[in-house]
Amino acid sequence: MLLGAMHPGFGCPAPGRVDEGSTMQTTNFRRRQVHTNGSGSAAHATHWHASPETREHLVQFYDTDDFLNDRVATYLAEGFSRSQPMVVIATEQRIDSVQWRLASRGFDVDRAHRRGDLILLNAHDALATFMVAGMPEVRRFQESMGRLIERSRRGRSRTTVRAYGEMVDVLWREGNREAALRLEELWNGLASQYSFALLCAYAMGHFHRESDELAFKGICEAHEQILPAETYDATADERTRARQVGLLQQRARALEHEIDERKKFERALKDALAERLRAEDALRAMKERAERASSAKSQFLAVMSHELRTPLNAIIGYQDLLAHEVGGPLNENQRGYVTRIRSASEQLLKLIEQILSLSRIDAGKEELRLERVDVTSVASETVSMIEPAAVGKGLTVKLSAPGVPIECVSDSGKLKQILMNLLSNAVKFTDRGSVEVEVAPTPHSVAIRVRDTGPGVPEREQARIFEPFVMADGSSTRRHGGTGLGLPVSRELARLLGGEVFIENMTAEGSTFTLELPTGTDATESA
Repeated sequence: MLLGAMHPGFGCPAPGRVDEGSTMQTTNFRRRQVHTNGSGSAAHATHWHASPETREHLVQFYDTDDFLNDRVATYLAEGFSRSQPMVVIATEQRIDSVQWRLASRGFDVDRAHRRGDLILLNAHDALATFMVAGMPEVRRFQESMGRLIERSRRGRSRTTVRAYGEMVDVLWREGNREAALRLEELWNGLASQYSFALLCAYAMGHFHRESDELAFKGICEAHEQILPAETYDATADERTRARQVGLLQQRARALEHEIDERKKFERALKDALAERLRAEDALRAMKERAERASSAKSQFLAVMSHELRTPLNAIIGYQDLLAHEVGGPLNENQRGYVTRIRSASEQLLKLIEQILSLSRIDAGKEELRLERVDVTSVASETVSMIEPAAVGKGLTVKLSAPGVPIECVSDSGKLKQILMNLLSNAVKFTDRGSVEVEVAPTPHSVAIRVRDTGPGVPEREQARIFEPFVMADGSSTRRHGGTGLGLPVSRELARLLGGEVFIENMTAEGSTFTLELPTGTDATESA
């Protein structure tokens, strides 16, 4: 492998400095033209229009490295044939491949290198001599490349140097397009001072996007000859070339159409995305309004419930005074009035407590007092509280539980409130028969089932009855009263305790509501 970095003369002052009095030509590169060269093989060696008196700036586009290696070897072979000095600034892989191809065509590469007729430089090392902050610095470029060209001429002032430069392709591959285009300009400027022909190369893979069109045009404008990639075969006959041109035009038109369709799709996609964002914003605003309304509702219910409970407590207090005949003896009618006042007050107080519980749950302010609770004992107490109302309707109330305590971590007050709601509903909607409470332990939980022999809940209503202010049947609401808060509050309280309330319903045989609570620490984690 022969690399120019091994030559100590690179970058040193040239022995024959060119001044204003030199007889060397000072014209720029010739006007740009498209040069439809052949395949680049030895059998189809192409004249590059770079005679000893001519300086040109050519660009070779390529799809594969093998094609480019052949083209560079053919380009340099003409230099060998014309005894021109040659400079190759490329990657090590390119230099190795080109040397091998030249040697296989019978050229003595080693001898040309020893004589100084062929200078081989590593592209990255050459870039390092004039790149500053990612851009080529004008003075350093002129000095390093100008001295290189002069050194390669070895005093032959009227000889045109034949050069191949891969530095622009290296910069382009590294994503530094601005530096590559600037370097093309500097090469063109250097042509006004030194006599050389320059072949550059760019991989077509660099220009696969529509947005690359402007950069591609800039590269073409910077060169005198544009050599197409291997997809176009200039060695074919005129009819074949016409078909190739027609095929390329068809592909170009198809690509343009595809680009237009993609643009339409992108616009439609952007419009759909914008519409979705607008819909999401609208939904977010609606959600925020709903949350504010819900918060206002909960706050209103809490305030109103508090304001209602204060005078209600006073009514209950005066009812107690009347019942105890503090103000004097009561007759039977008066005692009946006091009893009805008490019953109505208790119903209203219960309603207020349900509303307060619901508002606290909605606001996330319901507090739990967790402790070890004997579920059987709480169930027994609740049954005792509801039994007078059941007996008053001619119903029997049964409690079925194991003979040993069943404990869980829970809030006994909340547990009692849930069971009282379930039992009150069972008694309220059952006209004859019985209400049964069953306490049944499971491996990780305890289930409390409340069964009644009432009319049951229609299947279509079973999901709705857990919504606030919903009753299973409108006529039942009018007949039995109630607000439809007992079940929603019970379910929410059960979930706070880490459990659940659900219905197991057989319409012809009544309803079964089950409260299931964990026996471990789930309630503590939920709290």
